[in-house]
Amino acid sequence: MIKNQITQSGYIKLEKELKELEEKKRPVYVTKLQTARDKGDLSENSEYTGAKEALRFIDERIALLKYQLDNSEIITQNNPSIIDIGDMVTIESEGQTSVYTLVGEMEADISQGKLSLSSPLGKALSGHKVGENVVVETPSGKSSYKIIAVK
Repeated sequence: MIKNQITQSGYIKLEKELKELEEKKRPVYVTKLQTARDKGDLSENSEYTGAKEALRFIDERIALLKYQLDNSEIITQNNPSIIDIGDMVTIESEGQTSVYTLVGEMEADISQGKLSLSSPLGKALSGHKVGENVVVETPSGKSSYKIIAVK
């Protein structure tokens, strides 16, 4: 089975969320569910229904997080001069400068500047060095980027 690539910080973030759900949020909703159940008629008990729905959501998220953690491979940088997962890359295109951190698919969030290594731009940047130019084929045509910095 192919494991999902993830950065160390991404893995830690998933672990923290799992711990929060298991140790804090789930016990609260288990208690709420029991308290609502003790009130009697469950068919018209909105507290019971709400707690049950919340607990189901939490349990599903816990299962997903465990699956993601079990099926992830933490990627570390082998050659710091070559762009790879976990690197923060500054690029320039048509006078615009952008900064992205290359991450695995599970961590990708462009609004947070986290660019998937499997995205067209991520693939183009991977394996290159500062000062090099890369070209990315997009639906609107080719775009050229110059690599300004890598951290």
